[in-house]
This record gives sequence, structure tokens and C-alpha cells, in this order.
Amino acid sequence: MTTKPVIAAEVPTLDDDPFGREILTDPYPFHRVLRDLAPIVLLWRYGVYAMGRFDEVLASLLDWQTFVSSRGAGLSDFAKEKPWRPPSLPASPESWPKARTGFAKSSRKVPSASRVSFFQ
Repeated sequence: MTTKPVIAAEVPTLDDDPFGREILTDPYPFHRVLRDLAPIVLLWRYGVYAMGRFDEVLASLLDWQTFVSSRGAGLSDFAKEKPWRPPSLPASPESWPKARTGFAKSSRKVPSASRVSFFQ
């Protein structure tokens, strides 16, 4: 497991287990607490930060240079731990930032399932 991060005084913590049976069965109360508590919350049990508000989640998805997925997109940090999966292909968006920028722009043009079903 990862080491516990240094906590800024203004970052609230939650000890809830988002992977526990109770929350997985009914996640909405947990999501409400996460959103209401603060823009960023430390999930103490796992030593990771969580965001539950749309604006912060969107900003993190658009800022791929800060919030990288090449180091793992879960609870593991592949820069600090042995990866549990092989590295992605060199040409994949995860491994190559310039490709990711182009991929992100092109993927916005992919029609959604609801738009495609309109033509069926």
C-alpha cells in the first residue's frame, strides 16, 4: 500500500471506504458527503485524494500534464511501486503526451451512443 500523504491543514479527511459493500450498494450518500465537504478530500484509509465536484473533476481531466495516468490510474503510483501491468505501447495516448493531446481533441468528435442510435 502507498504511504500516507502529507496533509495540508485545510484539506478535510474521510475515513469512509468507497470500495466497501455499503457504499458500493448505495453510493449516493457518500457522493453527497464528498461533494459537500470540500473540492478535494483525503480518503485517509487509502492515502489518496478524491474529488467529487464536477468543476474540479473536469479541470483534472483537462490538465493531463499534472494529473498523469501513465503512473497508474488507480491506488498505485507506478513511479513509486512496481507496476502490476506492463507499460502501454509507445504510441498510446497514455505514454506519449503529444499523441494524447491529439487523441483528446479527436476523441471529442466521436459520436455518442445516443447520437448513433438516432440514425438507426
